[in-house]
Amino acid sequence: MGAVPSGADDLLRIAVAHSPTIYYVARFEGARETRFISENVEAITGFSPARFTESAGFGIGLIHGDDRARYSRVIDRLAETPHATIEYRLSNSDGGYQWFRDDLKLVEADDGGGETLFVGCMQDITRERLAEAHLDDALAMVSALVSSALDAVITVDDAGVIREFNPAAEAMFGYARDEAVGQDMAALLIPESYRAKHEAGMQRFRRTGEATVANRRIVAEAMRRDGSVFPCELTIADTMIDDRTIFIGEIRDISDRIAAQEERDRMLEVLQSTVDSIPAGICITDPDDRITLCNTAFAALYNCGTQEMMGLTRDDTMRRLLPRVETIDGRPADASPDGLKALVTKVRGAPEKPVELRLKDGTSWLIWGTRREDGTIINVRTDITPIKQAEDAARETAGLIRCIVESSPVPLGMTRARSSEVIYESPASAELFGRNGSGIAFYAIDNFVNRADRDRYLDLLQGAGRVDDFEVEMKRSDGSRFWASLSSQIVQFQGEPVIVSSSFDLTERKRIDNELSKQRDALYQSEKLAALGEMLASVAHELNNPLSIVVGQALLLRELAADPSIADRAEKIGKAADRCARIVKTFLAMAREGPKRNDVIDLRNVIMMAVEATQYALKVSDVDLTLDIEDDLPAVLGDADQLAQVFTNLLFNAEQVLRNISTARKVLIRVRSGPEGLLVSVRDNGPGMSQDVKRRIFEPLFTTKDVGAGTGIGLALCHRIVDAHGGRITVKSTPGGGATFRVRLPALQGKASAVADNPAARVPRKLARRALVIDDEPDVGEIIGTFLRGEGFRVDVVKSGIEALNRIARTDYDAIISDLRMPLLDGPRLFDHLSERFPKMIKRLGFVTGDTISDSAQKFLRRAGCPHIEKPVTKEDLRRIIAELV
Repeated sequence: MGAVPSGADDLLRIAVAHSPTIYYVARFEGARETRFISENVEAITGFSPARFTESAGFGIGLIHGDDRARYSRVIDRLAETPHATIEYRLSNSDGGYQWFRDDLKLVEADDGGGETLFVGCMQDITRERLAEAHLDDALAMVSALVSSALDAVITVDDAGVIREFNPAAEAMFGYARDEAVGQDMAALLIPESYRAKHEAGMQRFRRTGEATVANRRIVAEAMRRDGSVFPCELTIADTMIDDRTIFIGEIRDISDRIAAQEERDRMLEVLQSTVDSIPAGICITDPDDRITLCNTAFAALYNCGTQEMMGLTRDDTMRRLLPRVETIDGRPADASPDGLKALVTKVRGAPEKPVELRLKDGTSWLIWGTRREDGTIINVRTDITPIKQAEDAARETAGLIRCIVESSPVPLGMTRARSSEVIYESPASAELFGRNGSGIAFYAIDNFVNRADRDRYLDLLQGAGRVDDFEVEMKRSDGSRFWASLSSQIVQFQGEPVIVSSSFDLTERKRIDNELSKQRDALYQSEKLAALGEMLASVAHELNNPLSIVVGQALLLRELAADPSIADRAEKIGKAADRCARIVKTFLAMAREGPKRNDVIDLRNVIMMAVEATQYALKVSDVDLTLDIEDDLPAVLGDADQLAQVFTNLLFNAEQVLRNISTARKVLIRVRSGPEGLLVSVRDNGPGMSQDVKRRIFEPLFTTKDVGAGTGIGLALCHRIVDAHGGRITVKSTPGGGATFRVRLPALQGKASAVADNPAARVPRKLARRALVIDDEPDVGEIIGTFLRGEGFRVDVVKSGIEALNRIARTDYDAIISDLRMPLLDGPRLFDHLSERFPKMIKRLGFVTGDTISDSAQKFLRRAGCPHIEKPVTKEDLRRIIAELV
């Protein structure tokens, strides 16, 4: 809800205080205490506004006892129908009662607390009700007289013979139906003095077919059985039945009507005198929209008397008035026929919504109405010129203030000190805080990122009465943050403390400072990561070849040993070498940068890779690691190395946090599957984290560790990796109760054990398959060759790319496994030679390397698109790459 300037509020309060309408706001629930009531209530009822707002139930207690329950029921129904109108009596200070029409509407409280209120607009209709009461008395008397009359219906054919005679006719004329049917109607019912005229009319009809009295209402005389004559009102309609004209006559004895009309005229004179005494213009129209009654105040606007107004339609009166109308409900009047029709429709709808007219002579009028069940409408027209003049003056003052304030480029605002509700802000302020003026309430406290800053700001403001250049982090309506400088002062406005403030956006200055700091930090971290990557690449390459030999020889020794004890020792050597290999691969994955692979992976294996990499650190720090992994997990599509990096980072972070506690140190990894995929939670029993840390934990370069102990990159990288896998990583912390990181990943259909590739099953079996192994380390080449021979291949092992080209020129190989880094002719150049000389062999080429971290290796592998595996090589790795090549 857009706020208004203080001057406009004062003028609005003055305008309401002099309005004939009482406005109030009350709670919808409970005792329905009055929260606000306009000051004019004292002038109208004699009771001060404080009596209503300070005494719960005071206003309801003034309602007449016969109307109180109905009032409460209407309020209760607001929960279903948010708008209602009710009329009731309210006691005034003189001990009497006044009639009010109350328009009620349900609203939501602006304080954000979810409280429901209802707003009432009370219009004093005491004089209207008095006029209606007099009118109801008159209409009741007329209705009683009319309802006592009985209409007779008689059907006559074109020969004048009675064909039907209803019970009302029997009672009216004294003949039974059987006596009347078949008789000549003229001889039976028409007085002798009228028969000749009736017979002449019947003969003219037979001659010309024209019935002069048909479809007309005429007054005539009729004759009863006893010969008595009485006045009647006769309506004749004609119709054709069986090619004969049938006349249907409706006869109403109006003997009593004449006396009733005289009485009605007398009562109307009394009613007219009563209505004329009311200063507001009053008009009553019948269901045909014709004026049946109006007072002098109403007719005066048309410069005529009340009798001249009788019988005029609303079209007639509005056609006279429209040329004098300047605005209708604040919009320019349209003098066209369509405009006239629209105005008539509005006035006819006045019972639902009042119509405000401003005439060209400067006067203003408000038209209200009440629609009765019989279709009549009672309109009350009130002169609101003084109110509108006050409103115009208020708008003029408000416009001047608004022009001054809103032209200022400095964001200005006014907020309530107690609730922080924004009651006004300049366009510059609305733009700064991203508010669109949608009509909802805004609260300044919501613009502070940290509530503690708001409290400190208020403490300074309340202590000194003003604050200058208070720097604080703020946020806009869309949640975006920025730094601002606040200068504020507390003033008293309408009896409450209000904060008048100006804001200055420090975003650009902070951005420049932060950018310089980030650039320094980023450069430092980039240098550290580059050095780490180079070191890991060198170490990996030096370790992978001997590890490949150890892994391969241990596996061969275990398979070929006849002595079980030797096989057992070989298995232990192999497991230790496998562990070393996994650790090396894990660190390589952590240092590697590159696009995400989309492999079908078993998340259990990924987590075990992370546990393997952190096992020593957890053991040294005396951390008890518990795994609670659900069986038969669904498979996940992604990059196993990158995901392993996520969980490795989380475990290392937990281990470092737990160093600071003296009690038992515990970490729990729990994996569960559900409708939303796989959920992995890593929970520690450390000290937890504050809300501020939790809010920034995934920001790049943000760290809570000591200088030199952390980079602030790990969790930001985890967030990026999880997001790239279509997942979500969150953290939940209870200070003093540990932290839980939750990683949710989308899952594939089916279990990981069923969906993941089975390399051994995929390798096709056929006779005379040939493979070429290229590696400058003979032992590594022989190990790979031995594995392939076990898979049914005839294998040639060479030590260089040059020798490999000579072999390929003479032999058609089903698979070629080449090292990436070799002297003389390395893997990339071998690929280029094959592309030129033997392009069909490219699809049969795969690479084995101990260096996938270097930039040159990654670029080549992406360019070549050939499958590759990392050293040290296992049987599973070879089976997978062979399955892709063969």
